[in-house]
Amino acid sequence: MPMKRTPTKKNSSKCSSGTMQHSESAPNIAAKCELSAIENINQRKRKRGEDELQSFRNEFMEMFSSWKREQEVNYTNILSAIEEIKVQNSEIHKSIAFMSEKYDVLVEKIRTLENEKNSNHQQIAILESKMETLERSIRSANIELCNIPKLPNENHEKLLSIAQETARVVGVPIDKSNIRNIYRINSKNENNKPIIVELSSALLKEKILKAVKI
Repeated sequence: MPMKRTPTKKNSSKCSSGTMQHSESAPNIAAKCELSAIENINQRKRKRGEDELQSFRNEFMEMFSSWKREQEVNYTNILSAIEEIKVQNSEIHKSIAFMSEKYDVLVEKIRTLENEKNSNHQQIAILESKMETLERSIRSANIELCNIPKLPNENHEKLLSIAQETARVVGVPIDKSNIRNIYRINSKNENNKPIIVELSSALLKEKILKAVKI
Protein backbone atom coordinates (compact mmCIF):
# COMPACT_ATOMS: atom_id res chain seq x y z
CA MET A 1 0.00 0.00 0.00
CA PRO A 2 1.56 3.38 -1.00
CA MET A 3 2.51 5.57 1.87
CA LYS A 4 1.62 9.24 1.58
CA ARG A 5 3.85 11.52 3.47
CA THR A 6 2.33 14.63 4.91
CA PRO A 7 4.52 17.68 4.60
CA THR A 8 6.11 18.54 7.89
CA LYS A 9 4.48 21.52 9.49
CA LYS A 10 6.51 24.06 11.23
CA ASN A 11 6.29 24.04 14.95
CA SER A 12 3.67 26.53 16.04
CA SER A 13 5.30 26.96 19.42
CA LYS A 14 8.38 28.75 18.34
CA CYS A 15 11.21 28.94 20.74
CA SER A 16 11.82 32.64 21.41
CA SER A 17 15.36 33.38 22.38
CA GLY A 18 14.26 36.71 23.71
CA THR A 19 11.75 35.14 26.07
CA MET A 20 14.02 32.46 27.48
CA GLN A 21 17.34 34.28 27.31
CA HIS A 22 17.03 35.57 30.83
CA SER A 23 16.44 32.15 32.38
CA GLU A 24 18.45 29.69 30.27
CA SER A 25 21.47 29.69 28.08
CA ALA A 26 21.24 29.54 24.26
CA PRO A 27 22.36 25.89 23.89
CA ASN A 28 19.68 24.69 26.29
CA ILE A 29 17.03 26.67 24.50
CA ALA A 30 18.05 25.26 21.12
CA ALA A 31 18.05 21.72 22.48
CA LYS A 32 14.58 22.12 23.93
CA CYS A 33 13.27 23.55 20.68
CA GLU A 34 14.75 20.63 18.76
CA LEU A 35 13.25 18.09 21.16
CA SER A 36 9.86 19.76 20.89
CA ALA A 37 10.02 19.66 17.09
CA ILE A 38 11.05 16.00 17.11
CA GLU A 39 8.19 15.17 19.47
CA ASN A 40 5.71 16.90 17.20
CA ILE A 41 7.05 14.98 14.18
CA ASN A 42 6.83 11.67 16.05
CA GLN A 43 3.25 12.41 17.09
CA ARG A 44 2.28 13.16 13.51
CA LYS A 45 4.02 9.97 12.32
CA ARG A 46 2.21 7.89 14.95
CA LYS A 47 -1.12 9.41 13.99
CA ARG A 48 -0.44 8.84 10.30
CA GLY A 49 0.61 5.24 11.03
CA GLU A 50 -2.53 4.64 13.06
CA ASP A 51 -4.68 6.08 10.27
CA GLU A 52 -2.96 3.93 7.69
CA LEU A 53 -3.32 0.84 9.90
CA GLN A 54 -7.01 1.56 10.41
CA SER A 55 -7.43 2.07 6.67
CA PHE A 56 -5.65 -1.23 6.05
CA ARG A 57 -7.88 -2.95 8.58
CA ASN A 58 -11.00 -1.52 6.99
CA GLU A 59 -9.84 -2.53 3.51
CA PHE A 60 -8.90 -6.00 4.73
CA MET A 61 -12.26 -6.47 6.46
CA GLU A 62 -14.07 -5.34 3.33
CA MET A 63 -12.03 -7.75 1.20
CA PHE A 64 -12.64 -10.55 3.69
CA SER A 65 -16.38 -9.83 3.79
CA SER A 66 -16.52 -9.82 -0.01
CA TRP A 67 -14.56 -13.08 -0.17
CA LYS A 68 -16.83 -14.61 2.47
CA ARG A 69 -19.96 -13.64 0.55
CA GLU A 70 -18.48 -15.07 -2.63
CA GLN A 71 -17.61 -18.32 -0.88
CA GLU A 72 -21.11 -18.54 0.58
CA VAL A 73 -22.57 -18.13 -2.92
CA ASN A 74 -20.19 -20.79 -4.26
CA TYR A 75 -21.07 -23.10 -1.40
CA THR A 76 -24.78 -22.63 -2.09
CA ASN A 77 -24.23 -23.33 -5.79
CA ILE A 78 -22.23 -26.45 -4.96
CA LEU A 79 -24.98 -27.72 -2.65
CA SER A 80 -27.56 -27.05 -5.35
CA ALA A 81 -25.45 -28.90 -7.92
CA ILE A 82 -25.01 -31.84 -5.53
CA GLU A 83 -28.77 -32.04 -4.96
CA GLU A 84 -29.37 -31.94 -8.70
CA ILE A 85 -26.85 -34.73 -9.22
CA LYS A 86 -28.58 -36.77 -6.50
CA VAL A 87 -31.92 -36.32 -8.25
CA GLN A 88 -30.39 -37.31 -11.59
CA ASN A 89 -28.76 -40.37 -10.04
CA SER A 90 -32.08 -41.35 -8.51
CA GLU A 91 -33.79 -41.05 -11.89
CA ILE A 92 -31.00 -43.06 -13.52
CA HIS A 93 -31.38 -45.81 -10.90
CA LYS A 94 -35.13 -45.88 -11.50
CA SER A 95 -34.60 -46.09 -15.27
CA ILE A 96 -32.06 -48.90 -14.86
CA ALA A 97 -34.42 -50.80 -12.57
CA PHE A 98 -37.29 -50.33 -15.05
CA MET A 99 -35.17 -51.47 -18.00
CA SER A 100 -33.89 -54.44 -16.01
CA GLU A 101 -37.45 -55.47 -15.18
CA LYS A 102 -38.50 -55.11 -18.83
CA TYR A 103 -35.46 -57.11 -19.89
CA ASP A 104 -36.36 -59.92 -17.51
CA VAL A 105 -39.94 -59.94 -18.84
CA LEU A 106 -38.66 -59.99 -22.42
CA VAL A 107 -36.26 -62.84 -21.68
CA GLU A 108 -39.09 -64.81 -20.09
CA LYS A 109 -41.33 -64.20 -23.13
CA ILE A 110 -38.56 -65.32 -25.48
CA ARG A 111 -38.03 -68.45 -23.40
CA THR A 112 -41.77 -69.18 -23.49
CA LEU A 113 -41.90 -68.67 -27.27
CA GLU A 114 -38.92 -70.96 -27.75
CA ASN A 115 -40.60 -73.65 -25.66
CA GLU A 116 -43.80 -73.23 -27.65
CA LYS A 117 -41.84 -73.42 -30.91
CA ASN A 118 -40.13 -76.63 -29.82
CA SER A 119 -43.46 -78.06 -28.75
CA ASN A 120 -45.01 -77.08 -32.09
CA HIS A 121 -42.13 -78.69 -33.95
CA GLN A 122 -42.69 -81.89 -32.03
CA GLN A 123 -46.42 -81.82 -32.74
CA ILE A 124 -45.77 -81.10 -36.43
CA ALA A 125 -43.33 -84.00 -36.58
CA ILE A 126 -45.94 -86.29 -34.99
CA LEU A 127 -48.63 -85.10 -37.42
CA GLU A 128 -46.30 -85.54 -40.39
CA SER A 129 -45.50 -89.06 -39.23
CA LYS A 130 -49.20 -89.85 -38.86
CA MET A 131 -49.96 -88.39 -42.28
CA GLU A 132 -47.16 -90.39 -43.85
CA THR A 133 -48.45 -93.54 -42.18
CA LEU A 134 -51.97 -92.75 -43.32
CA GLU A 135 -50.80 -92.06 -46.86
CA ARG A 136 -48.91 -95.35 -46.94
CA SER A 137 -51.98 -97.09 -45.63
CA ILE A 138 -54.15 -95.44 -48.26
CA ARG A 139 -51.67 -96.14 -51.02
CA SER A 140 -51.52 -99.75 -49.90
CA ALA A 141 -55.23 -100.01 -50.77
CA ASN A 142 -55.05 -98.04 -54.05
CA ILE A 143 -55.50 -99.51 -57.51
CA GLU A 144 -54.45 -97.69 -60.65
CA LEU A 145 -56.54 -98.26 -63.77
CA CYS A 146 -54.73 -97.35 -66.97
CA ASN A 147 -55.64 -97.04 -70.65
CA ILE A 148 -59.25 -96.14 -70.00
CA PRO A 149 -60.28 -93.24 -72.26
CA LYS A 150 -61.97 -90.27 -70.71
CA LEU A 151 -65.75 -90.35 -71.13
CA PRO A 152 -67.76 -87.38 -72.34
CA ASN A 153 -69.00 -85.31 -69.40
CA GLU A 154 -67.13 -87.61 -67.06
CA ASN A 155 -67.88 -87.18 -63.35
CA HIS A 156 -67.47 -89.00 -60.07
CA GLU A 157 -70.44 -91.32 -60.63
CA LYS A 158 -69.16 -92.39 -64.03
CA LEU A 159 -65.73 -93.13 -62.55
CA LEU A 160 -67.40 -95.28 -59.87
CA SER A 161 -69.25 -97.19 -62.56
CA ILE A 162 -65.98 -97.78 -64.44
CA ALA A 163 -64.32 -99.14 -61.28
CA GLN A 164 -67.26 -101.42 -60.45
CA GLU A 165 -67.46 -102.74 -64.00
CA THR A 166 -63.72 -103.42 -64.07
CA ALA A 167 -63.90 -105.34 -60.77
CA ARG A 168 -66.91 -107.33 -62.04
CA VAL A 169 -65.04 -108.25 -65.22
CA VAL A 170 -62.10 -109.71 -63.24
CA GLY A 171 -64.53 -111.63 -61.05
CA VAL A 172 -64.44 -109.54 -57.84
CA PRO A 173 -67.64 -107.50 -57.66
CA ILE A 174 -67.47 -104.45 -55.37
CA ASP A 175 -69.99 -101.96 -54.06
CA LYS A 176 -69.68 -98.21 -53.92
CA SER A 177 -69.12 -98.55 -50.17
CA ASN A 178 -65.89 -100.43 -50.93
CA ILE A 179 -64.50 -97.37 -52.71
CA ARG A 180 -63.25 -94.53 -50.52
CA ASN A 181 -62.40 -92.22 -53.37
CA ILE A 182 -61.78 -92.28 -57.10
CA TYR A 183 -60.15 -89.71 -59.38
CA ARG A 184 -57.87 -89.29 -62.36
CA ILE A 185 -54.28 -88.08 -61.94
CA ASN A 186 -52.39 -85.76 -64.25
CA SER A 187 -50.46 -87.18 -67.16
CA LYS A 188 -49.18 -86.07 -70.55
CA ASN A 189 -52.18 -87.62 -72.31
CA GLU A 190 -55.14 -85.47 -71.32
CA ASN A 191 -57.69 -87.90 -72.79
CA ASN A 192 -56.27 -91.01 -71.16
CA LYS A 193 -55.30 -90.12 -67.61
CA PRO A 194 -54.87 -92.99 -65.12
CA ILE A 195 -57.71 -93.58 -62.67
CA ILE A 196 -56.82 -94.04 -58.98
CA VAL A 197 -59.28 -96.15 -56.98
CA GLU A 198 -58.92 -95.92 -53.20
CA LEU A 199 -60.41 -99.14 -51.84
CA SER A 200 -61.65 -99.64 -48.31
CA SER A 201 -58.93 -102.17 -47.44
CA ALA A 202 -55.64 -103.58 -48.63
CA LEU A 203 -57.18 -107.09 -48.51
CA LEU A 204 -59.72 -106.14 -51.15
CA LYS A 205 -56.91 -104.74 -53.28
CA GLU A 206 -54.95 -107.99 -52.98
CA LYS A 207 -58.04 -109.99 -53.91
CA ILE A 208 -58.58 -107.95 -57.08
CA LEU A 209 -54.89 -108.15 -58.06
CA LYS A 210 -54.89 -111.95 -57.65
CA ALA A 211 -58.00 -112.19 -59.80
CA VAL A 212 -56.32 -110.13 -62.53
CA LYS A 213 -53.22 -112.37 -62.50
CA ILE A 214 -55.19 -115.58 -62.83
